Amino acid sequence: MTYELLSSRQLGKVPREFLQTAVFPNLGARRNSVLVGPGHGLDNAVISLGGRKVLLVTSDPLSLIPSIGLRESARLSVHLLASDLTTGGVAPQFAVLDVNLPPQTGLSSVRTYLKAIGEECKRLGIAIAGGHTGRYPGSGYTVVGGGMMFSVAEREGYVTPAMANTGDSVLITKGAAIGATAILAYSFPETIRERAGAALLRKAKSRLRDCNTTKDTKM
Repeated sequence: MTYELLSSRQLGKVPREFLQTAVFPNLGARRNSVLVGPGHGLDNAVISLGGRKVLLVTSDPLSLIPSIGLRESARLSVHLLASDLTTGGVAPQFAVLDVNLPPQTGLSSVRTYLKAIGEECKRLGIAIAGGHTGRYPGSGYTVVGGGMMFSVAEREGYVTPAMANTGDSVLITKGAAIGATAILAYSFPETIRERAGAALLRKAKSRLRDCNTTKDTKM
């Protein structure tokens, strides 16, 4: 096993060329039922269930961000998953969540986090069908696990970015980078207040509740 020292510019999602050379050639067994698999800019996989039904599946990290707290972190985690799925034009129906919290997180805090996830899923009509919950050494990061959401849809009842053509319009309903804006505002409030003013700080924090697309797909 080798370790690399990475700069901040190399963290996060891996480069496009790495996907091309290391991820896409290693996708396991080939199945004809996979209608939409991994690809650049694709959030959702699409799997044929036979007949006229398909399964849309997405995955994303779960997070616990100290500056926004347990409940808002849980809510944001749910909506980041749900929003990816709704970009396919289908409301999320089911979830499977893997929660790996740091050991210093007390069981009362774990309960608060899970309760907030459950409440938000219930509000969105999402059934949590399974998962894993634990506390482990070495997991003291803002990423505390991963989740999947999936929905059954009609064969002709979904969309993907691969269907877009040159000249098509792109509709942005909330704005760009609103999640990062809100989290940075909560994480560095004094810096933003000093450099941009209290009004902009309040506005930036308010965008945290806009980090979802579940209602936008019904427009």
